[in-house]
Amino acid sequence: MITFKNIILAPKFSILLLTMYYFLKRSHSKRMKELLSETDFVLQIRTEKGNRGGYFSLKDRNLSFDFGIHPSPDFSQIWKTSQDAYITLSKRNETEILRAYEAGKYRMNGSFLIGLWFAEVTKISIPR
Repeated sequence: MITFKNIILAPKFSILLLTMYYFLKRSHSKRMKELLSETDFVLQIRTEKGNRGGYFSLKDRNLSFDFGIHPSPDFSQIWKTSQDAYITLSKRNETEILRAYEAGKYRMNGSFLIGLWFAEVTKISIPR
């Protein structure tokens, strides 16, 4: 069911992904540099319907971001709705993210090491 709240939060999800990328790119800590030397991969964060999302690519120590759906990501976070994704990810609370997973608000596919990598770089890069 489309609600006013869903219409308002869908663009916020896209803006949140872009903001995450901005903070990841401007982080210059020693640990972040170490993490950028990891193996190349694509991490997708999207909605179940596939109408919202973006993907982070790490290639040759360079992190990039694109909106859309990647054809073969190495790891995916697939959210039921953009509203669930925005509300949960914007809190930046690991417990809330785990609760959302347990509640079935999203599922994950692929290499969980990439998911853990992303959790660490966001913790390092994004201010509280």
